[in-house]
Amino acid sequence: MIAELIRGNVDTDSQRLLEQATIIFNENPHKGIQFCIESGIFSNKASSIAKFLQCTSGLSKFAIGQYLATPKDTNQRVLEIFSSQFDYKNTPIDESIRKFLATFRLPGEGDQI
Repeated sequence: MIAELIRGNVDTDSQRLLEQATIIFNENPHKGIQFCIESGIFSNKASSIAKFLQCTSGLSKFAIGQYLATPKDTNQRVLEIFSSQFDYKNTPIDESIRKFLATFRLPGEGDQI
């Protein structure tokens, strides 16, 4: 289902499901991912989760950062895959870092994870 969502080839019910998943994710990233898995939006594979984080409009950059910063094995694998999807060829390092960091907000010390 994730491929159809990314291409925009979804019916109304699937669109509503994705909107609900986005709301849940933005409130609690881990619950949002669990909702997606249980709803069949995507499988419990790091690559599917990374694709969801990169391609779903409306996701909070703060919530994405919270999810990626969680020190669990699955989250770290998602971070690796998420990071590897960017094309940095022929791009200056400062521009590459800006491009990468524009996709999520790094949690600070005062933020709860």
